[in-house]
Amino acid sequence: MSTPMRAEIWNGEVVVTRDSRHIYRVSDQNPIEKRQAFVPNVTKIIGMKDKSRGLMHWQMNMAIEAFRQTFTPGTTFKMTQAQMTKVENTLRNASDIVRDGAAAIGSMVHDYAERRLTGDPVDMPMEPSAKVACQAFEDWQRTTRIDAQFLERTLYSREHHIVGTGDFIGLIGNKMTVADFKTGKNIYSEVFMQLECYRRMYEEEFGITVDQRAVIHFDKVTGAFEFVVLNENTRERDWETFLALKQVYQFDKDSYKELKQLREAA
Repeated sequence: MSTPMRAEIWNGEVVVTRDSRHIYRVSDQNPIEKRQAFVPNVTKIIGMKDKSRGLMHWQMNMAIEAFRQTFTPGTTFKMTQAQMTKVENTLRNASDIVRDGAAAIGSMVHDYAERRLTGDPVDMPMEPSAKVACQAFEDWQRTTRIDAQFLERTLYSREHHIVGTGDFIGLIGNKMTVADFKTGKNIYSEVFMQLECYRRMYEEEFGITVDQRAVIHFDKVTGAFEFVVLNENTRERDWETFLALKQVYQFDKDSYKELKQLREAA
């Protein structure tokens, strides 16, 4: 469950709320666009992209990792039924067990970087991987001009009726940048679409041109840090792919309702 949220944007004309189930509602008081409705978020739409092949491989690796954490080499024993059930539950919930530990590191790093960018006092994490990542961020920050205009900024497109949250919007170097914090082991292709959406949503609201899209990446396993600027020549491709997924999302939503109505009428 997520924390409920309320944000006023577009000079106070638009109110975006999110409930504990991560459902977004938008109330728009513009005479032309006036509406109050459920609105999909960027992440949910991008989630329509099939990732089953990669997820199956990931799930297998999580089961192996959970098994290694549970049983140390050289241990021999006989298991009771209760112990066998415990093993089964461990493997069944392997992704949650391993993910939760990594997520904690990711949250530490993300929180540290965000608070440093806002100038809030924050202590360096004690967890070794998180500490390495935060130190790398400090090294980058000392050698780079960073001027955050917005952090965790709610964005809404009146034209396309989508919402999202931009992790970072501001100057990096001398370029207006929309960036996202990533704390996974890798950076995945979905980030092209995600940042293109945020870029267009910001430009639509403020009328300010964004120069670049970038990823501020912390590897939550090794603590490695990197700043990756995405290609500018893929912008149209990234946007068109997102719109195609938005159409799939709408089809999925509408067709489910239609089937339900047809079955009820039969």
